[in-house]
Amino acid sequence: MLASGWRGRAGRALYIGRVGRLLLSWSAALLCATSALAAQTPSGWQIVRSPKPLVDRGQAPGLGGQCRVAVPPDWAPGLSFKWATNMRSPPAANRGDVSLREFSPSRSFADAKRGVTRFSAPAAVFEDSGTRYWYRVSGSTTVLTEWEVIRAGHPVCAAHIGFNTPAMEPIAREIALSLQGTG
Repeated sequence: MLASGWRGRAGRALYIGRVGRLLLSWSAALLCATSALAAQTPSGWQIVRSPKPLVDRGQAPGLGGQCRVAVPPDWAPGLSFKWATNMRSPPAANRGDVSLREFSPSRSFADAKRGVTRFSAPAAVFEDSGTRYWYRVSGSTTVLTEWEVIRAGHPVCAAHIGFNTPAMEPIAREIALSLQGTG
């Protein structure tokens, strides 16, 4: 009886030790994910989340809110789209806007790239990696510059960024770099 009781306590101690290590590793992973987002979010900026994606009939619905982007604190909701969150800079000479959307869970990064570039052809590519495709849209001018940023993940996230003066480019660049997904 004494031996089995001792094994029970030792077994519980081993179990508690394993659970503790598991919780510690989960906490560390969460901290890393949070700090990665914080590292790409300028101080004081607001985080905007994507709405639920449109999906083709028969496809699994998306969750919504799985993609996020950071925008300056004075930006406010702009045009209303069922499939995209739109944010705009305050009314002024320097205008900027961003539309954030998430693709259905069944869409791959390559498929999303093909779909977006079909409607917004690239003029100059800034980044074409396995995780991000970022380019200036063909037809952009000095009056209006447009960028598309597509981020790999589950789901794939995309942001359309527009700005009307070169002075807005550093802000647009921060927005583009902040695009993230949860998967």
